[in-house]
Amino acid sequence: MSNWNDDDALVQELRAAVASSEAVSERSRDAARAAFTWRNVDRELEELLTLSHDSSLVEDVLVRGSASTETRALAFEGAGFGLEVELTGDALVGQVVPGRTCRVVVRSVAGAAAAVEVDEDGFFTLDDVPQGTVRFEVTIEDAGYATEWVLL
Repeated sequence: MSNWNDDDALVQELRAAVASSEAVSERSRDAARAAFTWRNVDRELEELLTLSHDSSLVEDVLVRGSASTETRALAFEGAGFGLEVELTGDALVGQVVPGRTCRVVVRSVAGAAAAVEVDEDGFFTLDDVPQGTVRFEVTIEDAGYATEWVLL
């Protein structure tokens, strides 16, 4: 084992390691990939908009009729703003609160996406919304935020 307090010895050992012809094991590669995914988990959690309301979970809505005929309202909060959406059939209307210009993307786990530019009051309408499990991605200036995944 080298003395790593000596810069020259450390550089020499690093050169030997890089020049080594030994293959990196797949297990080591998997561990490195897993560690890399955690590099910005704190930032991602700060930028996550959490579900604060889902009308399909309110008991009164389920008593009045089937969920398929009802309008569904979702609200998300976090990162200093809120996102409210209402889904009726294939159309989705929503608002970013407080109002501001931004971009909203609805992305499914399968990769399908629909995007819309939001006006300065925060309002938007989106047709042809992906179905299944989706999340809403909001881009305000250069910052990106995403909601939890929800089943539409």
